[in-house]
Amino acid sequence: MEDRMIRLWMRESPIAMYMCDNEGFITDFNEAAAELWGRTPLIGIDKWWGAHRSYHPDGSVMKPDQTPLTQMIQHDAVPGHYEIIVERPDGSRRKLCVTPKARVEGGPRLGAWAYFVDTTSSEEVETKQALLSAIVESSDDAIITKNLNGLITSWNKGAESIFGYTEREALGKPISILIPEERIAEETYCNRTG
Repeated sequence: MEDRMIRLWMRESPIAMYMCDNEGFITDFNEAAAELWGRTPLIGIDKWWGAHRSYHPDGSVMKPDQTPLTQMIQHDAVPGHYEIIVERPDGSRRKLCVTPKARVEGGPRLGAWAYFVDTTSSEEVETKQALLSAIVESSDDAIITKNLNGLITSWNKGAESIFGYTEREALGKPISILIPEERIAEETYCNRTG
């Protein structure tokens, strides 16, 4: 993609983007990038990456020579997706997926550019989901879900212990297998009045 096209696209894009020259000096960035970094880098002064501090996914410090654009420009790394954790000046951290690309305009490489996306919230959702799943699975109480048709859709170890059915035996079966015969009419009534 031509350099001027990248710059035009960068200005209008809600996606965080920035550019570096071959020496690593930041030559352009958009507001979305500054917002994710939590700071405004200085054009021609800041090098490689605009964040206050950066970390690898394992939490170790990412040195300036380890950023995706550094790898692309100095080591001819193949473009790909890189996970980076940035620490902003206020101490908050964001997890980003960074995709670097070479800047070429009909001749030698001019540097590199990258776009990046905040993936922090999706990781937080996954973490909460894993926590809830662990709580449900470890509970001694029976925790069961059913769909609108009255079929069992989840079954924990507590349900297995109390009702005697394994998860495999219970999933997909009608909830009525758990209800005493003399009370089955109540379940049917509740499903109709909902």
